[in-house]
Amino acid sequence: MNRNVDFTFDRMRFSSGDLNDVLRSESLQFVSNVNFGISIDENYYAYKLGKKRNVFLKSSETGKPLVGVTWQGLSNFVDILHPNATKYYFELFEQLFQKVPYHGIWLSDNEPSQLIDGELGLDELDTSCAAAHCYKQENLKPKSSSMVNKIPYIPGNNPLDERTLSIDAVHYGNITELEFHNFVGFMQTYIAHEFTKNIENVNFPLVFSRSTAYGSGRWGFHWTGSNSATWESMRDSIPSIFSFNLFGIPFTGANICGYARNSTSELCARWIQLGSLYPVAKIDNIFNAESKELYNFGDLVVQTAQEALRMRYSLLKYYYSLFIQSNGTGTIFRPLFFEFPDDPVVYEDKVMNEQFLLGKDLMVTPILHPGTNSTRAYFPASVWYRLYTGEAIYGPCWQDVVNELPERIHLYIKEGSIVQTQNVIGITRTWEMNQKYGLVIALHENSELDKQFAQGHILAVSDHLSDEGVYDNCILSDCQVNVYAEVTKADQQLFRLQFQSLDPRTKFNKHFNLKKITIYGWETNVSDQTQAEVNYHSADGTVQTLKVKHLLTFPNERKIKVHIEDLFIESSSFIEVRLV
Repeated sequence: MNRNVDFTFDRMRFSSGDLNDVLRSESLQFVSNVNFGISIDENYYAYKLGKKRNVFLKSSETGKPLVGVTWQGLSNFVDILHPNATKYYFELFEQLFQKVPYHGIWLSDNEPSQLIDGELGLDELDTSCAAAHCYKQENLKPKSSSMVNKIPYIPGNNPLDERTLSIDAVHYGNITELEFHNFVGFMQTYIAHEFTKNIENVNFPLVFSRSTAYGSGRWGFHWTGSNSATWESMRDSIPSIFSFNLFGIPFTGANICGYARNSTSELCARWIQLGSLYPVAKIDNIFNAESKELYNFGDLVVQTAQEALRMRYSLLKYYYSLFIQSNGTGTIFRPLFFEFPDDPVVYEDKVMNEQFLLGKDLMVTPILHPGTNSTRAYFPASVWYRLYTGEAIYGPCWQDVVNELPERIHLYIKEGSIVQTQNVIGITRTWEMNQKYGLVIALHENSELDKQFAQGHILAVSDHLSDEGVYDNCILSDCQVNVYAEVTKADQQLFRLQFQSLDPRTKFNKHFNLKKITIYGWETNVSDQTQAEVNYHSADGTVQTLKVKHLLTFPNERKIKVHIEDLFIESSSFIEVRLV
């Protein structure tokens, strides 16, 4: 942006040609930020176009466009209900797209919010200084509205026009801002969604909105707003993301390291551990705070971030599978009581607000308080295995979880689960992610059936970054593949892993290159001399003996890791691992 003005490009700091070259060469995707206010400037195209099309919200006092103050200075505001509003935004979005082709739109301050309460009276306008700093709240004459006296209840007992627009401002059709305020962001999100979908011909437009209403999740995504660089704000992010999962917007996140105020190295290190597991992981910073680029906090934060982001990338395909399974109707980032509703402990504040689940299978125990490397975490009734190392915890119980920096945050896989992991060696971009996977399998013992078993899902998609491929394979048909593992009591040396597409039309071959199988909880006799025989049974009945590249057995920990040669899995097939 040039001077924080929407739909502009700062040519003094950037060259659009150079930026486009960088985006192409690095395969980066650019998301354009759009604030809600439109700067009052006769030389500014968006302002002149808005006046021409008469799309600005009106003051009830003057009948003229309402004037407020935003980061852009003196501003008018688009009347989102005006018949010309969609065409107005489409033209401006298109104009910006021609300068810098973007892949998404970031809608900010669209509650709408501004830097003053209500609006400026005509006698307060100083056209010689249009910048935001020319207008201080204490110097403004409060504008009263007769509508205030008609409101039977004021939430929080705070003025309803605090840092927003006058509640008696008039939209098209003589609808007041009081009546429509909560849906301004919703409508702007819809308009941005439709433009992005049309201009890029994509099935999944990327639109983020700070303001939402019920139904917003159909058109866009969310972040939790301008938080602060405090431990309390970091803790608050967890229940906030819970809430938006319930509101139907599971693709939500918070500003890592905080937005307002200066952060500290310790806070930022713990926040990047936590934030790397947000559905939306992002960093933003207010203009007057110290830089929150992670390298500015020293080596420990950089190392912590590297570990955290490698972990995020390793689980990215698992995240994709959760979103495909829910298809916009379920939750991804979840409180523990969703899975354990009959356990009274999970309703305690510490557990409910400081631990969470990713899907049904993974539990996270972050450290959210300063000056400590441990947290007291609750493990509900199940056997929980630390995802990458396999240490077992038998719930229900409280456990001290020690997490020294810069190691990864502690994730635990619940017994009976299968989680897909991604090879991340040498990967720094999502487009570099290949089809080499691992499966982490936590067996659950069922004494009635005399066997141990686990189950999960993977996706039969050759390119997870292709909207068209994901839409054709996962929306128009079903790309999910059931993965089922079992060990029977009759033969505890034999482990079987089966793959079955949910849709017979699913093309699965060459999509999933299985490299590593990690099994937790296998009740079998092993020693340092144990060997493994691995056979792959394809759908047509042929059997292929696989080369075992590496076998790790842990006799006292019920943990086995099998590294095999490249194997492209197909549907209706299974693998058998026999220990000898």
